[in-house]
Amino acid sequence: MNLLKLIPVLLLTVSPAFGYFISDSSGTTDVGSLDSLLAVISKSDMKDFGNGSNETTEANWVNSILPTSFTSEDASKNEKVGATLVDGESNIWAFELTTGAGYYVIKNSTWWALLLNNDSTSWGVIDTSLSGLSEFNLNDLEISHVTEFKVPIPEPSSLLLFGMGIAGLVGARKYRKS
Repeated sequence: MNLLKLIPVLLLTVSPAFGYFISDSSGTTDVGSLDSLLAVISKSDMKDFGNGSNETTEANWVNSILPTSFTSEDASKNEKVGATLVDGESNIWAFELTTGAGYYVIKNSTWWALLLNNDSTSWGVIDTSLSGLSEFNLNDLEISHVTEFKVPIPEPSSLLLFGMGIAGLVGARKYRKS
């Protein structure tokens, strides 16, 4: 009887999962869901945050939008990143991320965009039909560069997660014994 009461509660707490896929000769890859566009800036406005298209300038811009204190050492810049159109879509593109970034900046020509990585930290997924990303012409299947900002997990949080895992294992063992 308890199981019958638990099923509706579980169904209410489960959210629907939706992901995008890309296919190639080696198979199909789940690239996750669409990442959230947080801000867009032009080359002329980016000059307020520093000179050139470098990690320091981009970190300064990101810090002006987010409550972060990223430096150039926190940034990982990848040049000429290849983008792939996701299956069944005409404006949604995916590209590989190398550091499991929480936030990333993409640059193409004279525009920058800041995005929050929502799902798969190995992939960036953008919709170029969104206002602000329409300036990103990906017909050449290449992004000028992607700068990734990995969000650090504070040490107490990782210890808490580890402790919860151990407690779960102990609880499961006690449950099996009874």
